[in-house]
Amino acid sequence: MTDVSELYYDPYDYEIDADPYPIWRRMRDDAPLYRNERHDFWALSRFQDVLDASIDHSVYSSARGTVLEVIRGPQPLPMQPMIFMDPPEHDRLRGLVSRAFSPKRIAEMEASTRTIVRDYRTHGDVVWTRFRAGEDGVRWYYRAMYEALSERRDDLGPAALPVLDELGWHVDELDRLATAERSPS
Repeated sequence: MTDVSELYYDPYDYEIDADPYPIWRRMRDDAPLYRNERHDFWALSRFQDVLDASIDHSVYSSARGTVLEVIRGPQPLPMQPMIFMDPPEHDRLRGLVSRAFSPKRIAEMEASTRTIVRDYRTHGDVVWTRFRAGEDGVRWYYRAMYEALSERRDDLGPAALPVLDELGWHVDELDRLATAERSPS
């Protein structure tokens, strides 16, 4: 049996993040329910366990999010993304959003989607250079994506508009948090 005391997974470790597959395999093989004492979290590493947990809302909840900083925060985000909701709220919103992703609606969006992708391919070096530039680059990237989609708001259809508005809220929230971090206390 493998000594699991030597097994260490840290979601903040850039070296692990650069090639996480070996550690994920060790977790699946040796510690399918992994405990990280330093960051105080548990992680499931096997597909079936994750699937079972994701549908057992009586025991496992997404209501506090999937990001450690949000989970540990004093209160939930004021406007939760759909992935951070449990039934029945999640089911209600998913029912609304799913209309935007029917095969017919996806086919209707193909031309505008290809245009968006073509635009990003044309400017891809700028986008990814900035994206790798750190926190400011990430915020710039998401703002650029939101603005590009907003310019095509009429092409997206009414069912996609709440999702676009939610993306806009998150972009503004990223900017607000970055400004608050830089402000003297």
